[in-house]
Amino acid sequence: MQNLNISNAYPYFAETHHQTMTTGEEGQLQTFTYNDPTQPRVELSVPQLTIVEQPVDKFRFRYQSEMHGTHGSLMGVHTEKSKKTFPTVQLHGFQGEAKIRCSLFQVDPNRRAAHSHNLVIKSGEIDLNDPHDIDVNEECNYVAMFQGMGIIHTAKKNIAEELSKKMKKQRSVEMNRELTLREEYQLQKEAAEMAKTMNLNQVCLCFQAFQVDASTGRWAQLCEPVYSNPINNMKSALTGELKICRLSATVGNVDGGEEVFMFVEKVCK
Repeated sequence: MQNLNISNAYPYFAETHHQTMTTGEEGQLQTFTYNDPTQPRVELSVPQLTIVEQPVDKFRFRYQSEMHGTHGSLMGVHTEKSKKTFPTVQLHGFQGEAKIRCSLFQVDPNRRAAHSHNLVIKSGEIDLNDPHDIDVNEECNYVAMFQGMGIIHTAKKNIAEELSKKMKKQRSVEMNRELTLREEYQLQKEAAEMAKTMNLNQVCLCFQAFQVDASTGRWAQLCEPVYSNPINNMKSALTGELKICRLSATVGNVDGGEEVFMFVEKVCK
């Protein structure tokens, strides 16, 4: 267990919150209390989500075949060696029980839709795919921190199918019912078309807030979703940092004029 001073890690809380939080084991979703009773609470007329801690901008997207053993999880942008942070959001202007949902989305602001890659959390030997939900209430100051998440790269041949599944689940929640056969067919066509131009090396996190009716099970969205900054695939030549693995020569003539070849690790095209 590790104590973190969130005033330093999260500038959003620097002026109004001075408590610490404790992180648990990776792979667990937890909520944390940041409330300072000596400071006024943020009051908004309507519910609103704010991102307290953005994710890191570069992360290794892995294929399912690489997910053996332990791999690093998606950290917060203010993570340091001595303290870890994770993507965190807070819900304002709402009272009662709510759910904060985190999903993997496409970065293009003109086409906000689910991404074919999977945002996973390891639970024992099982990988739980997104969406991931955290219950929040007044006790935790409506703050949700998402820990232990990894990004699984979907193979090109499976992009349309995976995208269709995600979009179907998303539409079902939005409409609070199952899709008709006609709607499902239309959605599959949309997914197939979208898969042709999807950026496979850049994603973002989508955070949504819901209230669930205990008697009917209906999900009501409380406010507009918020999207994180882009997360770039470290193994891509387009978005990652190339790592030099080998040089054809390590010394040279002072007069110059010699060719030196640099070889980098294998990257995704």
